[in-house]
Amino acid sequence: MKKLLSIVCLSILLFSSCNKNSEDINYSCDSAVNAWAKSNRSEIHDMSRSEWLKLTENKKQATYRVFNASEKWNFWKDKLSETLTLNWNTNEKIHIKALYDKVNENPQWFEDNFSKSEDFSEVEKFCYIWSEYAKMNLGWNKQQIGSIIMSGNQLLDTKGTLIEITDKSFKSTRLKTTTEITETKLNCHCNRTHDFCDKYEQCTNPSNSKCNELDKGCGILLLESCDGRCNRS
Repeated sequence: MKKLLSIVCLSILLFSSCNKNSEDINYSCDSAVNAWAKSNRSEIHDMSRSEWLKLTENKKQATYRVFNASEKWNFWKDKLSETLTLNWNTNEKIHIKALYDKVNENPQWFEDNFSKSEDFSEVEKFCYIWSEYAKMNLGWNKQQIGSIIMSGNQLLDTKGTLIEITDKSFKSTRLKTTTEITETKLNCHCNRTHDFCDKYEQCTNPSNSKCNELDKGCGILLLESCDGRCNRS
């Protein structure tokens, strides 16, 4: 837990197994979700945050990967502005606003491959300091920090409860649909260096149940690779 946002990040970002040796961009290792994302790219580029929030989690991940740098930048400004409307105390609001201001000042963070550049260490340093302050001075836990800085989902409350949409509870009607296919291998959904799994779980990718890795969409501000799943410690 104390290494939630380690300032020293030396792990190599891995490309997703479904992207290897492919000239075509893949947005999900789930073939049906990937086909859906590809057939709806134009609509996705015009998608509002309220529309994104109604998607299932697999489609949210794929959709975020379709977004260009400007759209991801605006996405995070909208998410943090939305977060500020919750019932935080004054010091908490000041702290979240500091994160918003930093994101607002740095649109280049969301450019392709920025997380693989030397400049990414500045993002890690800022987020480490920001997170440590939240733990030491505001009494926030891993869930609260992760729900703000490592997930695009909407917060239900100041405890860090996230609103998530499962495949069974939502069906998109606005965008073109494709036949859903159940994959035997799940997509990875967390970053093993910077994970936000709950206090009873850890982001791992054990050899007996390896998940499909994605080169972006997890970790700090969803800038890092998805290389694990939340599993009980």
